[in-house]
Amino acid sequence: NMNRFKNILFYTVLTLLLLSAIFTLVMIVVAPADRDLDEAFTKVKSDYILMFIQCLAAAGVLLLPSLLQHKFRIEIPNLMTIILVLFVFAAVYLGEVRSFYYRFAFWDKLLHTFSGVMLGAASFSVLQILHDTEKIRLRASLIALFAFCFAMAAGAVREIYEFAWDSTLNLNMQKYATETGELLIGRAALMDTMTDLIVDGIGALAISIIGYFSIRRDNSWLARFRLKVCAPSEKQRKAMQAADNSAAEIQTEPFPQADADKVVPSQETDQDPLEDSQRDS
Repeated sequence: NMNRFKNILFYTVLTLLLLSAIFTLVMIVVAPADRDLDEAFTKVKSDYILMFIQCLAAAGVLLLPSLLQHKFRIEIPNLMTIILVLFVFAAVYLGEVRSFYYRFAFWDKLLHTFSGVMLGAASFSVLQILHDTEKIRLRASLIALFAFCFAMAAGAVREIYEFAWDSTLNLNMQKYATETGELLIGRAALMDTMTDLIVDGIGALAISIIGYFSIRRDNSWLARFRLKVCAPSEKQRKAMQAADNSAAEIQTEPFPQADADKVVPSQETDQDPLEDSQRDS
């Protein structure tokens, strides 16, 4: 039932994103280039360009888990996939397409907090795989510290991403202006960026503390969010066995040896004259 619900949710959100991308292509052509200051939530060409880019990027993020499963033989739990799909739906479709970022002031901060939790949990899972396969051996405190730093670094990269698009397309992802286009000044212009980083840190810190005590106490509930390395399929095992056999044959095959130089005894043509005279006599 969980797997069926995941598939239904996945294809529903993916269809909404693709339809939204088609809609934004049309609106890029017909939308006004400048914002109407008398109306709130007026979207212009640059807004629809951003929406189109984010719809395509979100569709790629939805396809990422299946690519990871096939390429690296990683089993992603259904619950984690469902959470990822719901986050993409809330961030891109509701946030950008349905303008929840402007309609609800808390929407952006709520998603930033949740993204810190998700990124921290993902880093916990990756480190746990490396720990279980004995590729690295880390204490629980170091794993928690890495999860916190990873989530904070990802939050900083997202702010750089928003700043880059604001500078390129004159957008307002970092909310340095009001919905009517009025530029904010001083501390007010930095408020959105700094509060985003703060709530990222709150979410990352919360999951780091929870993950630390979960590892120390070996709680089983964390296993529902843990990535697993899948055993190779029968076809993959045969291919790996064939590759190993080929490598073994190459290593054991003797190198061809060149034929030994044949020493041909030299035939003396010159005879001693004393022996000739004795033979004649």
